Amino acid sequence: MIAVAGWRTYLQEETTALPMQLWLTQMILNFLWSPIFFTLHHMAFALAIILTLLAVIVGFIWVQWRENRLAAVLFIPYAAWVAFASLLNYSLYRLN
Repeated sequence: MIAVAGWRTYLQEETTALPMQLWLTQMILNFLWSPIFFTLHHMAFALAIILTLLAVIVGFIWVQWRENRLAAVLFIPYAAWVAFASLLNYSLYRLN
């Protein structure tokens, strides 16, 4: 769903447009989180990354809601999952 939303955004916008920049930013943050959390075990830094990721995802949904509703809707389950993962990250940070 992330790829389809990105593809639809790419077809609609230039790569310098805000929706495409938000999509690219969430991809970078998404790829950064796993090695920082699972390999380096930096729970606090991983929490900062995942909360930023969640904000970028919500920003993408907000920006795309009027222009490309399907791309926005495709990101809603992603936002829910990242919100849940953020809660798990926070819980593990607090326990350690």
